[in-house]
Amino acid sequence: MVPTDSGPFATLLHAYGRATDTPAHLAALAGADAEARAAALSHLWSAVIHQGTPWTVTPPAAEVIVALVAELPPGRPAVRPRGLPRPAMRPPTAA
Repeated sequence: MVPTDSGPFATLLHAYGRATDTPAHLAALAGADAEARAAALSHLWSAVIHQGTPWTVTPPAAEVIVALVAELPPGRPAVRPRGLPRPAMRPPTAA
């Protein structure tokens, strides 16, 4: 499910321009290199969701991430670069 070329991503934007670099970062999330995974997460936070703003690349990138999470082997350690905030996870409130 990880895109291997920037083809479709070349028409999409992230915070810093064309998202042609995003497929390589998404592929790094599935790799064994912890530093590359950390750099990929940093790219997601700084470019794909820049200051909480979604870009045109955000939905396709999210689809890839969901597929990657579904394929994770049990016990795979989570990676979080230092300094990145944890997303606020709150239960829905009743209206």
